Amino acid sequence: MMTRTRTVCVLVVVGASLLVTAAVAFASSSARPAQMKVLINGKSMPLSKLSTGVDDYKPVRPGRMRVEARWTGSATGSGYYVVLSTTEPKVRDFATCRTGTSCLVTKTVRILDGQEMSWTVRIIKKSNLLPVAGFQVCLVGRKP
Repeated sequence: MMTRTRTVCVLVVVGASLLVTAAVAFASSSARPAQMKVLINGKSMPLSKLSTGVDDYKPVRPGRMRVEARWTGSATGSGYYVVLSTTEPKVRDFATCRTGTSCLVTKTVRILDGQEMSWTVRIIKKSNLLPVAGFQVCLVGRKP
């Protein structure tokens, strides 16, 4: 009878420990990604909200670009994910990130001299697949 009691106590302590650990993990990762940045070749570019409809094209050197989004608040376990895509010259999702605080396009993307290119970053809620926030950066290839 004593053995059974000890086993039950151990299970209760372990169960309570797992519950506390799960609660701490949930509380620390429940915030959605925020303070979004888009980096082109390591340089932070000014963003505008998708809802404004303003296209302010920023000049970049023509050639290959390394594109990355960064934010605060880990996407891991938050119920949100981040999609990095283009809307111009072609609509294409380049990266979808469900964990961490950054999203890197795995291949470099080429922009030509005089070419316009628009990148969007959308924060999507996993439960209903609807965007909760969106930003864009518009680029034009220009030789210095």
